[in-house]
Parts: sequence; C-alpha cells; structure tokens
Amino acid sequence: MARILAAVLNGRLPGEDGARLLDLLVGACKDGLPAAPLAEKVDEGLSKAVPGDILRQALERRTSALSTARQMVSGKGRDVPPPLDLMMAVVEGLEAGLPEKALAEFVRRHRCVPAEKLATALRIRAYLGRVGMPDTESLRVAETGLALNALTPRWLQFPRLAGLALKKGRSARAISDSALAALQDGKDPQDAAVRLGLTTRSLEVPPSPGR
Repeated sequence: MARILAAVLNGRLPGEDGARLLDLLVGACKDGLPAAPLAEKVDEGLSKAVPGDILRQALERRTSALSTARQMVSGKGRDVPPPLDLMMAVVEGLEAGLPEKALAEFVRRHRCVPAEKLATALRIRAYLGRVGMPDTESLRVAETGLALNALTPRWLQFPRLAGLALKKGRSARAISDSALAALQDGKDPQDAAVRLGLTTRSLEVPPSPGR
C-alpha cells in the first residue's frame, strides 16, 4: 500500500487509480486472501510504469485467480488455510491459460498427493503450456511424474527444454515421450534432452511463470 501512496504523491499514478487499487487490496485482505502475491503484482506494475487502469485489471485478475485457487485446494484433505505455494501453483496455471475446470479436476484427482509435489506438477503443466506444448501432452508428463513419485523440483527445468525442442522441430508427442521415458527410468530432464538429441545448456534456470 505504501508504494501505491508514494506513486500517487509523486504523480506517477492518478489518485483515482490509486484509490481503486487500495480498495481492491483492502477487499482482498478482508476476504482472507494472502497479501504477498497481490503486493507483488502491484509492485511489478508500478516498477514497469504500467498505466493505472491496466494495473487495476491485472490486480483484479490476480485477486480472482487467488480466490479460485483457494477454493480449489481447500477442503481436499489439506490443512486450512491451504499452503500458499500450492495456491500460487494453481494461480500460475490459471494465468497460463489452463482451463479452471481442468485444473480443478487435476487437483481433485491428486488430493492425497503432498502439497509440494502437486505444486510442482501444476507448475510443470503451466510452464509447458507457456512454451507451446499442448495441454494433452503436458498432462501426460504431470500425471506420469506423480504416478511414479518422480517429479522433483529439477523437473521444473523440463519446460525450457521442451520449448527449445519445439523450436527445433520436435513434435509435442516426441517431447512428452522423452519425459515419460526419463521419468520411468528414474532420470532427470537432462536424460530427456539426450533422448531428443539436444544439449542441456539451456536447462540452468527454470522458465519464468509470467505475470
């Protein structure tokens, strides 16, 4: 909130836009939504000098996504309130364009999976969607990884590999097949890269979830 007030005072943000942003944040807090992901969205917009109305729309979408995520992962045999990291993994899926119904079904099917593993699977699915993988293929990877209890955080590197492979003309099915084979053998994304005939230098940092 302090950054919004500062932006209004120094003229970078119209007072009306600032008031609307503050109203959104106060309302979200009253609803019990976590403040950090909302503050992050505001800080990002202000740092990029995003116009106030566009920033407000982005904050509204983030608030809506958080509310949906909370409902999705609550009452599924998990602690209340639900883990923030799991909520944010759902948010990242929604913001990547994955259908809410499909995400809800995925969470429901895997309600007994530890929250951190489910969050990893959700992020892999979201990141694969961002690099252009069809969700049917992304789902194969996520489902297989969970079934084999093999989705370590290192697999968050796989979407970067998948994006590179798509650019080099590999088919989405070949890419997901490489992941399934590596998972079934207890290997990591570098093994999938080898199966696709790619180098692994691009796997050092996982892809940004986007905003």
